[in-house]
Amino acid sequence: MGATWVLAARDLGTQSLFRVRYGGPKRDGGLRLILRLDTSDRFQLAAADVLGRALWSMELYDGQVLLVNHAEKTYCVAGEELAIPEVALDPLPVRALPNVLLGYLPVELAADSLTADDGFDFSDPAGRRWTGSLETGKPSNWMLWEGAQPVLWWTRQDKGGILSHRQGAQFRWKTVVREPLEDGFERLAVPDGYRRAACYESHL
Repeated sequence: MGATWVLAARDLGTQSLFRVRYGGPKRDGGLRLILRLDTSDRFQLAAADVLGRALWSMELYDGQVLLVNHAEKTYCVAGEELAIPEVALDPLPVRALPNVLLGYLPVELAADSLTADDGFDFSDPAGRRWTGSLETGKPSNWMLWEGAQPVLWWTRQDKGGILSHRQGAQFRWKTVVREPLEDGFERLAVPDGYRRAACYESHL
């Protein structure tokens, strides 16, 4: 069985449009999300509301994150250890976001972690426990644990997935279109007049 729980060569050099629904204790709504994936450490995410108005943009490029909040007209720059200030996304490293959107595991899984029935239960280098299962070699679900309880869990859906957090936040998404990304992407730039802010202020 191939390593179909990680980004494959066919995923690189593509751009995907997702339709997203989100909900939680404080708000709910929908958005359109574009992923431009050049390499595993070079990608962009751009979110717009259902009317097409830009909400935020993010770029990871060679270890540096640029996050632009169009609604607040702010931006921040950080290393890829940046925690995204959304409850359901906060436990995930920035680098893992394409993996989650495209239906892969957020962290590396060693082949010897698999059980006979294609389940897995292992700890990542940070000591966090992950469990889940594969179906036809691809992740069908996974959980991230915090102590004795899961804090984050994902389930595959037709052309998308559901990501839920213990505190009640949830993201549902579906791929609308996916196509080749010709000649990489144009680097994300900060529009004139935007204020630099601390990254914890730049809520998505």
